[in-house]
Amino acid sequence: MEEGRRAERIHHLASDAEVISDVSETGMCFRMDRAMGSGALLAVELSSRELSMILKARVVYSKPVGKVFNIGIQFVDVSEKQKENLFDMVDSFAKGVPIRAKAVNS
Repeated sequence: MEEGRRAERIHHLASDAEVISDVSETGMCFRMDRAMGSGALLAVELSSRELSMILKARVVYSKPVGKVFNIGIQFVDVSEKQKENLFDMVDSFAKGVPIRAKAVNS
């Protein structure tokens, strides 16, 4: 695990704008068609084959990558049930199951 991280980050290479490229139980990086300001709050819908949920998040960074932006977020106010579901999603992601992410109130 990287120094200073609270959870192990799992990486996948992804070109689809809605497929996330890395995720942990505390945050993730996904692509959007526009930049987001650092500190901005948003709701993110995560979905995989088995689960779908909406989490609150805070933008940590927004970096241009070609015509899209990598948006790094940290999850906030996560309930115990959401933590369990997120753990299951991250575990599935590590086994190759894609997770899609979409900002639902940005």
